[in-house]
Amino acid sequence: MAIQNGDIEDVGYPVYAPLQFTLPSQNATLAVTASSSSVALPGSGSVMMIKNVGSSEAFIAAGNSAVVAVAGGAATSGADGSFSISAGQFLVLSLPLGATTLAAICAGTNTTTLRISLGHGT
Repeated sequence: MAIQNGDIEDVGYPVYAPLQFTLPSQNATLAVTASSSSVALPGSGSVMMIKNVGSSEAFIAAGNSAVVAVAGGAATSGADGSFSISAGQFLVLSLPLGATTLAAICAGTNTTTLRISLGHGT
């Protein structure tokens, strides 16, 4: 949708508002392997920006210091692994209340790297 002369016009593709996000002073990096590993969330905020800068899919979970991520499998299942972030994908997610830690894992022998930032945004 686009606004033209005060009217909304269908332009045939989605148009998104820019993300309003305060640039964080701290960031975290998490090296992800076939074993669940975790990192304390950097700084403060209710919104997490996360980017998978590697070449493999990762599965992530946010929670307290005991949080563990579970790798998804190749089979069709209604409950298969933690939240997926594809290689090269950039996500902005609201954090669960009380979350202090991000855990991640790759399937099989794959590895990847995640970059994590917290902030406030809409």
